Amino acid sequence: MARAVWNGVLTLGPVSMPVQLFTATDSHTIRFHQLERSTSDGVRNKRVNERTGEEVPLEEITSSSTPPWSARNCSERSHTPAHTPTTRRRDPSR
Repeated sequence: MARAVWNGVLTLGPVSMPVQLFTATDSHTIRFHQLERSTSDGVRNKRVNERTGEEVPLEEITSSSTPPWSARNCSERSHTPAHTPTTRRRDPSR
């Protein structure tokens, strides 16, 4: 039987319960696979450079956020924002 890494007591009001902490013995990972609905064939994602069309190795990829005013977003969407709030100033003479 495995040995506990930590032993302690959990007290909730008048009730006390012994607690033991054990290390994990097996690594459990969940893998999600994408399948084509009609054929159940596996689907893979490639990392492709948008400009050159060449595949990019994982070591060469970094993260970045794209601001909404960038050229990439402007070419894909219209230049008007999705929601333009309409506000009217109140006339101080009223």
